[in-house]
Formats: sequence, structure tokens, C-alpha cells
Amino acid sequence: MYGVAFAKLASRSGLPQTMPMPVETNRPPDVSLTTNGGTLDLLHQAAALKQSRYPLDLGRLSLRPYSHLDFLLQSAHLLEAEALHYADVQDSALAVRSVTAMLSLARSLAAEPLMRSHLARTECQQIAADSLEQVLNRTVLSDADLRNLTTALNEADDPESLTRAFAGQRCIGICSFDMMTPTADRSQSLVDRSLPLWQRMVIYPVLFLRFPSLLYYPSGLMHWDELRYLQFMNRYIAAAKMPFQERITAAQSFQRALVRLPWFHVLAQQWLRNMNSSVIILKDVANTARLRAARTAVAVEHYRLANGQLPPSLAALVPSYLDAVPTDPFDPASAGLQYRKLTKGYVVYSIGSNATNDNGDKKKDITFTVDR
Repeated sequence: MYGVAFAKLASRSGLPQTMPMPVETNRPPDVSLTTNGGTLDLLHQAAALKQSRYPLDLGRLSLRPYSHLDFLLQSAHLLEAEALHYADVQDSALAVRSVTAMLSLARSLAAEPLMRSHLARTECQQIAADSLEQVLNRTVLSDADLRNLTTALNEADDPESLTRAFAGQRCIGICSFDMMTPTADRSQSLVDRSLPLWQRMVIYPVLFLRFPSLLYYPSGLMHWDELRYLQFMNRYIAAAKMPFQERITAAQSFQRALVRLPWFHVLAQQWLRNMNSSVIILKDVANTARLRAARTAVAVEHYRLANGQLPPSLAALVPSYLDAVPTDPFDPASAGLQYRKLTKGYVVYSIGSNATNDNGDKKKDITFTVDR
């Protein structure tokens, strides 16, 4: 979705498709916006599209980050600068347009079955949530603005995204093992296969003692390694479909199991640890909590706009502004996300990974705070 449009629109603006977009982050926002004005226009045009994809060859492995992901993250930061600029000049409609464009950038990666794409999508969503928090602290939004944000945040929820990412990563692992097979059997050039079996059985131990890596394939260790890798990936995929609390527990057990993995599972250890799927699972849960807090804060602002005051509790938002109080992914047994009025403003929060209610402490809980 959106990807071909972003690439084509970028090429029309003169930006190289394989390079990150230059954003002068050290300059004042208005200077950066002036420099990239044409790019911003094209990004907003692309964000309005509903169907598109990136010109990405999923059949070719790459050790380098995919260029379109770098482009999207640079674009999200540029839209962030635009949103804050419009919030500062009290143009709420254009500020909201920038935030929803960020969420559209993230949504363009939802169907892309790559772990890198999933992580980039999550980062775009976090940039959008951070921008929205600052916008709400700087300006008052209209009813239309709040409705647009509600729609965009609802569309940001994609419970299948992590499952697709793990499934795609499993395919990449299988492909990687297959690509290594011709070069892994290095003993073939050292031991003549026409020799009698008893002679080869004498030679192989000597080779193993002198050069253990030479027997990684013929000893069956490579196939065993691949099997163990697939077992882990299948568990990750199954965990991605679990309810949040079970998912968190599974992620913690995976981390312990990975540490105990025997040393001879060389590739499985390296690939699984580099991907660090247990951390990815927890980050995905945290991202869900943050987006739910943002969506709830929009509902609070809707209530405040209609009633001239903050709601006494999140339950007061149901059913006019929320179908139900969103569940806290880190505390599904509770009544939902937490809400606390401040001396000035309020905070909506999840208790976070420590499973302790720290009253909206920004360092310990996952918070969305509006100080006005």
C-alpha cells in the first residue's frame, strides 16, 4: 500500500529513490519545511491513496536496510516537524493532517512480510503518537479534527502485522539455510566420496579435531541447526497470535530458552539473537499500549470539547466516544487503561512491562500526557 506512489512521487520531485530524504533537523522547523515543501505536498498526496506497494523484490536477500524504509522514517520526521509547526501557529486542521499522514506512512508497511518493515512501521506509529501528544499540548482541536484522528488511530490497529513479520522472517531463514548448503559441505573437496566408508569414518574425526567447521554440514549439525531455528520461529509465530498477557509470558520464556541453546547451534543462535524476537514481542505490546492511550486521549479531548471540562473517569467516555475503555495489554485483568487528572491536564497510561501501577510516571509507565 502507498509504496509505489511514494517512490514515484519522490522521483517526480527530484529526490533519489535509493537515498534518505535530506531533513535539516538542526534548523528551525519553518526552514526545514520551506526546504522540503515540495516533498511534503507529495507525501500528503500519497497518504490519500488506498492501494499501492513498494517495488521490493522479496526473493532477493539483502543485508543492508531497504531504502524505502529509510525514506519513510525520514518522511515521518519531516511530517512531525510540520505538525508541530502548524500546532504552534494554531492551525489544528493542518497539524492533524500531518499526524494522520504519519499513520498512513506506517499503514503502508502493514502487509509487507518483513521484520524490518514491521519495526519501521512501529517506529512511524511512535513518531505519530509523540507528535499527537505535542499537538494536543499546543492547540485545541475541533470536532472534525478529533474525528479524523479517531479514524486514523483505529485503522492503525493491525493485530496480524507481527504474525506476518515472523512468518516472513521464517521464510528468510529457510532461504538463508538453503543458500548456505552448497558452500557448507566443504568436506566434499577434502574427502573423496569414492573412498570406502570405513576410510571416510577414519578421516572425518581427524578433520573434526583439526577443523570442526568442515563437518558442520556432513555431520548433520546444519540440518539440526535449521530445525532448531524453525522450532523457535514457529513458537514466535504462535506467540504473536496469543492474548497479550500470554504473549508477554511466552516472550520471557523464549529469552531463557535461547540462552540455554547449545553452542553447536551456531547459525540459529546468531540469527535468533540478532533478531531478538523476545524484545520485539514486548516492544509490539508496548506500541499497542501507546496507541491505545493516544486513542483514549483523543476521546478525552472530544468529551472536553463537548462538555467544557475533563471527564471524571474513562467510563464517562462510553459509549459516546469509546465503545469500551481500552484494555491495558500489560494488565488485561484490570478495568482498562488508567486515567488521572493532573493539576493542569491529565494523563492516560498503561502500567507497562513492570506490571506495577506507578501513577503515570513517564519513566515507568507508558503514558500519554496533556498538560493543559
